[in-house]
Amino acid sequence: MHDIYQKRKRAFIDRRGWDIRTYDGGDFEVDQFDDPTTIYITTWHDEVSGCVRLRPYNSPNLTACCFSWLINGSSCGEKVISLDHEADFWEASRFFVSPNFDFLGGGRSDIRMHVLLLAMLKFAIQGRVSKYAVIVDDLMMRLLRMSGWNPMLLNSGAGSNAERIHYCHLPCNTSSYLSVLRRAQGSFSFPSRAVNSIGNPFPSSC
Repeated sequence: MHDIYQKRKRAFIDRRGWDIRTYDGGDFEVDQFDDPTTIYITTWHDEVSGCVRLRPYNSPNLTACCFSWLINGSSCGEKVISLDHEADFWEASRFFVSPNFDFLGGGRSDIRMHVLLLAMLKFAIQGRVSKYAVIVDDLMMRLLRMSGWNPMLLNSGAGSNAERIHYCHLPCNTSSYLSVLRRAQGSFSFPSRAVNSIGNPFPSSC
């Protein structure tokens, strides 16, 4: 776990310059939502090179606890509150991939990003998760759209460094999975080994 926290510090504190309230110095970026109930999906290349953190929305999570002002100001704020206790609604946060030009393909997208997104969708489909709540900046919004996973934009505001941030839902279904898969296969000449390692999230009848 220390490897994940260290890479997050490099990604969000060092490179992005985020003002994270829970970060008080040191080599690790870790908060109260990194507990034994958290799910981490990672990519590995001699070490952790990418990660995303997943938590059920009906447990304490970063989105609900730290960005309630953005959620409550959205067009579906009351609906989100009503979904708090539904098991099929999850949060995804702290998404990163470490810089490495060896993984770039067509359109300068990173294959590890596609692998992480496909693994998120596989986890959701197999676990009957209907959507992820996410807070993303302009860059991540563009990357999601480039990947073929189209976010449902619910509200926008200013982040800690006055950057534009967006509250979105990511639908978790067969259509989203196949869209991301097709985009990955169209962007890389070598996607089969990495993509196939994720496995097929659908029953054999699909």
